Amino acid sequence: MCSLSLTGSLWMGLIAPANGQVVPDDTLPQGTIATPEGTRFRIEGGTRAGSNLFHSFQEFSVPAGFEALFDNSLDVENIFSRVTGDGISAIDGTIGANGTANLFLINPNGIVFGTNARLNIGGSFLGTTADSVVFQDGSFFSATAPGSTPLLTVSVPVGVQFNRPSSPTTGEIRVEGSGNIQFVSSDGVATLGTGTVPSAGGEISLNATESPEDFEVNISGTLQGLSVNSGETLALVGRGITVSGGTLRTEGGNVALGSVFAGFVGLNFAESLPLSYGAIADFQDIRLEAAAAIDTSSQSTVSGSIQLQGRQVILGDGSIIFARLLGEEMLPSTGDIVVSVNASERVELSGISPFDDNLGDRQASVLIAGTTVPTDSQSINIVTGDLALLDGGVISSNTIGFGSGRAGSIFVTASGDCQMWLE
Repeated sequence: MCSLSLTGSLWMGLIAPANGQVVPDDTLPQGTIATPEGTRFRIEGGTRAGSNLFHSFQEFSVPAGFEALFDNSLDVENIFSRVTGDGISAIDGTIGANGTANLFLINPNGIVFGTNARLNIGGSFLGTTADSVVFQDGSFFSATAPGSTPLLTVSVPVGVQFNRPSSPTTGEIRVEGSGNIQFVSSDGVATLGTGTVPSAGGEISLNATESPEDFEVNISGTLQGLSVNSGETLALVGRGITVSGGTLRTEGGNVALGSVFAGFVGLNFAESLPLSYGAIADFQDIRLEAAAAIDTSSQSTVSGSIQLQGRQVILGDGSIIFARLLGEEMLPSTGDIVVSVNASERVELSGISPFDDNLGDRQASVLIAGTTVPTDSQSINIVTGDLALLDGGVISSNTIGFGSGRAGSIFVTASGDCQMWLE
């Protein structure tokens, strides 16, 4: 049993997208209508129940350069879109909706977000490979048994249900991109120099001298990729999640990743940690690789939160997790947990140490909650079996730049082995 409560920093040395279509099925009382308009699929119709709007598709994929626009009325609060066919959803274009509606995309076969995938919605987004969405009144909207619920509900969604699959290889969610950080070494001083996301305008630079005390991270602009508006939630829940060079972003909102094999996952967009797992014991892996990024940093009074839960949570190849308050003005401290990582087997951050004189063009992975403003940094909570911080993996809760507050706490509870270098 390894249990740590620290303040400051810990330092440590499938499916390819295809061309797609938006093809409605005939399973709803009032059917979905998808009209091609040049590079846009305009999606209308569907079955309305109170403030909920239900759509159903045989196929739902959006190629690069195209948009699937849900042309809903502005009083719709939730849009539920399910895929009842047997193909994955390959999203390499834009998914849009009107107003501030939350959007749910349900495809048990799998979802791939390509490098060009974008969300143009006003509310929160849930992408899931669950079998069904479950509502407060006990009803459900199923992708695998679409004829089982003829009367759709006005009730609020409370979670998603994963049935035990016939094939253990179905249901992965993958987010792809070009990566975002590149290391540069010069005369024994390792500088994780500026790197830009292609066609984005956002920039991250990490700088480190030979001492961990001098490590700092600067973010300018906005990371692009899969993102939702400020204060909203971006949630992905699947049977295995891989973010390979992709970016998940919301300013001051929440990013939540859940990787489960079977069971019920609770959902509440109003909570800072929006997913709950109850009695689920059978999880799948979450992997961030190829300089992937999750960022909820903000210049408002909250930095947003990041929640990851799976069997193994692995960060490698220069992947980063940021939840930070940026700017110069004095802000109140909430003292909340802003990064929560829960793994039933293992949490691992690995990369090449940023204090290696022979660094070359290599990468390290970091998990940071911090502030550049005069307020206290917030906290990181990790619960796992084994914990491994290897070859430059970094967990840090700090104040840098204009920050004059206290560093936040890092709480680590590991029931198995801990592999780490503490400086």
